Amino acid sequence: MTVDGETYASEDDHPPARRIVITGNYFDLFDVSLVRGRTFSSTDTADNLQVAIVSERFVELFYPDEDPVGQRVKLGDDDEPWRTIVGIVPDMHLGGAIGANNPRHEGVYIPLQQNVINFMSLVARTEQNPLGYTATIQSEVNAIDIDLPLYWVRSLEEQYALDTWAFRTFGTLFMAFGFAALALATIGLYESVGGGTTGGCPTAARIPARTRLRLSLSAAPSRL
Repeated sequence: MTVDGETYASEDDHPPARRIVITGNYFDLFDVSLVRGRTFSSTDTADNLQVAIVSERFVELFYPDEDPVGQRVKLGDDDEPWRTIVGIVPDMHLGGAIGANNPRHEGVYIPLQQNVINFMSLVARTEQNPLGYTATIQSEVNAIDIDLPLYWVRSLEEQYALDTWAFRTFGTLFMAFGFAALALATIGLYESVGGGTTGGCPTAARIPARTRLRLSLSAAPSRL
């Protein structure tokens, strides 16, 4: 990404940014209110001024002491157009791990009418079971293009579960290993202190409890 007015010694010095291509009602769909400026409209077409909306994290990084609305940024190489920032939105999850402690991303939102892409996700908000509207949505899509299919249809809860299954699975495994290690350590300490002399070494009971405890904590024999 290139910020208008900034100079960069090499290509590696250009800062990264998350590009998200959306339609004008995207933020309304998720109940996200603009911090400042405007959202996209039907006039933001390829023939008009190229525009962008940025996240609050983006503003903190690149415009900490000035209003970014009206400033210009360029995403990608020199062939990409300069885009004028027209609005600011709160930070949203833009990929990666999900959680309150995960890093915030510097998001740059671009109108779909100005950046045609081959793959996109369609989000629909319903008041009832969302999967019950699959046929209706497919019918609406077919009215636009009969050869355009819908696939990977799932609810937001199902998508969230798919995105977080690895964290939940490994978290459960690590917790199980932790409990197992704690149980083994407790049994070993109990045996060393003297609770397990029955059936064990007949001389263990003659070793002072304090010495057995120090041995269980890996004390060197010379330090006993």
